[in-house]
Amino acid sequence: MPQTRSARDARTILLFKSFGDDVLNHILATVSFADRSAITSVCKQWRHVVASKPFERARRAIGETGTCLVYCYDNGWDRDGSLETTPSFLVTRDGRLLRGPGRGADGFERCAVLGDEVMVIGGNGMNHRKIDSPLCHMHAFNVSKGTWRTLAAPPVDSSYFLGPGEEATAPVEAPGFAVVAGRLFCAGGSVITRPPVLHDAEHRANDRYFSMTPDTDILRQPNGCGVYEYDVDADEWRPRAEMEVSTFYGACAAVGNKLYVIGGANASNHVSVPIVQVYDVDNDTWTCTTLFDHDNGAHIYRWGAYATVVGGEIWFSGSREQQLIEMYDPEDIDPETGSGTIYEIVPDWESSDENAETERKSYTRPDNYCPSGCIDGKYAVFGNDNTIKVLEDDCSSWTTLVHIPGDVVCRLLASHVPLI
Repeated sequence: MPQTRSARDARTILLFKSFGDDVLNHILATVSFADRSAITSVCKQWRHVVASKPFERARRAIGETGTCLVYCYDNGWDRDGSLETTPSFLVTRDGRLLRGPGRGADGFERCAVLGDEVMVIGGNGMNHRKIDSPLCHMHAFNVSKGTWRTLAAPPVDSSYFLGPGEEATAPVEAPGFAVVAGRLFCAGGSVITRPPVLHDAEHRANDRYFSMTPDTDILRQPNGCGVYEYDVDADEWRPRAEMEVSTFYGACAAVGNKLYVIGGANASNHVSVPIVQVYDVDNDTWTCTTLFDHDNGAHIYRWGAYATVVGGEIWFSGSREQQLIEMYDPEDIDPETGSGTIYEIVPDWESSDENAETERKSYTRPDNYCPSGCIDGKYAVFGNDNTIKVLEDDCSSWTTLVHIPGDVVCRLLASHVPLI
């Protein structure tokens, strides 16, 4: 007589109960992170195994990674900055979408993956009026545990001036921010300050916000050429050799033991600079070279772009000047001038293809300020349509990986996030 389904299920349960914890460690560690809640709800033994150190070691050996999106509202003037209910999202390699806890801050600008955590800093201080703004700190999101913690922020050369005798720490806006050989660095950026002004006493007394004075009272200025390395154990930032040119909104990425800051702009006048600055973390030295366009030899001016590394090359897009996907090859340096070269990543359409012109017209370029990353070795961006798109190998088409629900705006995309 054939067995019933309930009888087969009972035998399967008995079989798994006969396994010791060491066997279960190896079996359960192979299950996708997206199914973690399902396996921990089976029984106490499985919950115990998943919470154990051997399970963590087995997961690290497997090396599953995902892509994390950190959200913020794009209109901080009408928000109180409390985004605890706004979710972060995790996209697993098979395209499944998981919701995680949000973080109370409006205007986060840069992120980097350090160890098991996504390190996040802000941001545009004009969009957050509170004295104890979360933007004035660095925050760490442990994706696997679904928890946030607040850490020390990089030093700034200026402060918010709130009124006579009052000041508060200002957030660093859009610095170079990346992990190089397991070490976190912050370079340059800008600071939003306010000269001392007269404030309305009633408004000042309202929840410790300072007054919404005209834009003429706002001063965006460079945060100097300061470069800092984060000390994980001490939760402190240590000064390193300064940049040669102070910039913010540069495209920043790490290749090998070097930090690259491509382009960027002067914080005071938003004039972009055609340079790439390279920091050697081993020797604590900076070099600065001019950028040229591969096609016409003209200087390249880019700021506001997000960068990622694809196959040892630095790809970036979303700059204010051009809605292009561009690539900087750290190895392609002019031996005579020492200058670097920027290449535009163009679709690989065959000229003989009768559909080529139609494909060119329908090809969608990345949005301005779109965060980018590398997913399964391919360039990926998060667009204003709330979708993660992956650029195919021929560079002529995009494949939508996942659509994110909601009406908030994503500023940060972190790829290769460990899922333990």
